[in-house]
Amino acid sequence: MTLLHTPLVAAVAAVAGLSLAGLTQVALDYRHLGAASRSAARFAAATVDGRRPTNAEVAAQASAAAQPLKVDPASVTLTNSAGVPSNNPLGRSGSPATVSLTATVSPGFYSAVSAVFDGLGSLVGVKPLRPVELNVSSTATYR
Repeated sequence: MTLLHTPLVAAVAAVAGLSLAGLTQVALDYRHLGAASRSAARFAAATVDGRRPTNAEVAAQASAAAQPLKVDPASVTLTNSAGVPSNNPLGRSGSPATVSLTATVSPGFYSAVSAVFDGLGSLVGVKPLRPVELNVSSTATYR
């Protein structure tokens, strides 16, 4: 390898490393959001103190379980088997309850990576990267 190729190889290796690190953060955030969705679905299907939790309680629990990801409770949807929004306290035993969550990738390394790529892309006229939005759904059966 000549002295001329060394900076090019270093730049390619740096871009590959940054891309892998950003992708790893997205994958970890998706896994965490999936766990929060499953937790919220189990909570929605459970009987707490002799009653089913309300939709607002399910949304609050989903938002709390997703921390440090920011999940707006208004973005949490609870649907029945037909995909129609449902009123959780009316769920019948044996029926499925599906909880869907939406979150944007947490600030951190991905934000730094996207800032670097946005800066490099602006030099060649590439549009900035959009924030990555994660959507996850989980289903549990009412007890």
